[in-house]
Amino acid sequence: MPRIAEASDRTAAIEVGSRAVRVLVADVQGGILSEVWASSAPFRFPAGTPGQLSEAARTLASIVERFEDAAASHGARVIFTFGTAALRKAMATNDVEAILRHTVRVLSPEEEAGFSALAAASAVPEGCGRKVMLTIDQGAQSLELASSSLPVELSQLRCQTLPLGTEELLAHLMANGRSVAELLREVSADFSAAHPTPLEPFATVLQGSVPTKLAWLTKGEKGKYRPARVHGQKLDVRLLRRMLASFASASPQAWEEARQRFGGDGQDKLEVERVLAGAVQLSVILQSYRVEQFYVSSRGTRHGALLWRSGRNSPVEQRDLAAVGLSSPRPT
Repeated sequence: MPRIAEASDRTAAIEVGSRAVRVLVADVQGGILSEVWASSAPFRFPAGTPGQLSEAARTLASIVERFEDAAASHGARVIFTFGTAALRKAMATNDVEAILRHTVRVLSPEEEAGFSALAAASAVPEGCGRKVMLTIDQGAQSLELASSSLPVELSQLRCQTLPLGTEELLAHLMANGRSVAELLREVSADFSAAHPTPLEPFATVLQGSVPTKLAWLTKGEKGKYRPARVHGQKLDVRLLRRMLASFASASPQAWEEARQRFGGDGQDKLEVERVLAGAVQLSVILQSYRVEQFYVSSRGTRHGALLWRSGRNSPVEQRDLAAVGLSSPRPT
């Protein structure tokens, strides 16, 4: 049972992602985030005509309104509604921008990376002996890489966004007959472009559904997939490599068993392939940075947004807010 928050510290974040809209209501005190209520609704912008995009925007506005009402009913006094890579792309259409400009805030890549870093820091244990953190946030349409100090100071954040999301990786994997070796070659070539180099020694944190599902598999968890149960888990890169090797030689029965664990609800028939494609990309990145161990974070951009919103009660200093030009979310 979550504690009853004072009016000043119960907030909500509604995140419009590439494949779903997610809402989180939480209490934040002293930099500690306690979840009160969370939910999600499937949503994605179609690759269609301007008319189809406009209709999708109206559907999105309806979902956001429903989540805002629900968040308020759970005691949220401030609601921050924002979108990431998919919304940045969709807002280039005039009709979509006109429908959503007063409803959803579009984060810049730098803001998205900053929020991700704030959330990722909670996966690194105190006393780990690291002063710098590398955050790898793997999304459906983009990949964010951020190097930051520990504790996180947004004014010191170095980040880069690459158009190498899991949707594109999945398409490459399927086009090559699920060949892990071929995808490894393609991803290695794509990642040869310049990327931020963190100072050493650094702690590495992986975010996104792929690393949490990989952690779930390696931990041998049973029952319904619950990403929060692997938050902060430390994994060895060798486990990731062994998993890729086992997928490469897996029987049809093994693929089906894995599919039942993550895609058994029928919403995503290619979820196992998506995890495999994302794992290939992570393997390439970790090898590039010579990382041997990493932490897994089940917390993402919306968690970081709430930590940022808590202001003086979070690890973020007030001067950091002005440094990245973040404006205040609106009250309910």
